[in-house]
Amino acid sequence: MAVRDRLKALRLMERITRHQMEAIGAELSALRAEQAELETQKDRLKAVSIQEARTSTDDTRPYLPAYLQSVETQQSHWTEEQDKIEEKAVLAEARLMNAFREVKTREVVLGRVEQEVEQEKQRAEIAQMDDAGRALFVLGRNAQTAKP
Repeated sequence: MAVRDRLKALRLMERITRHQMEAIGAELSALRAEQAELETQKDRLKAVSIQEARTSTDDTRPYLPAYLQSVETQQSHWTEEQDKIEEKAVLAEARLMNAFREVKTREVVLGRVEQEVEQEKQRAEIAQMDDAGRALFVLGRNAQTAKP
């Protein structure tokens, strides 16, 4: 019975770890999407600033350096945000790999326990067959000795 309880516990732990892996994967996906969105915003702002610089007029040219400086400041801010997200993503990837290793280890252990359960079941069947064979032998023997 203890082996069957271990089997149930291992299956439950495996499901929990797989669920954790899925949650970490979703978190990692969200982080990567956030990074991509920041990159898209940076690209858009760069394109807009280039267009503004090209189309500047004599009236707007004095304000152009301040505008380009603010664009650069915003780009730097987004780059810092991307770096922070990257740190979180690296940690999430490490957690994901650890969870994956846990699942694989549990799969191996689970396979061994399942094999033990199957062997236990086969031993029980063999024992029942042996008991039934002995009982038939004893009944047959008793029937022969009971004949006059």
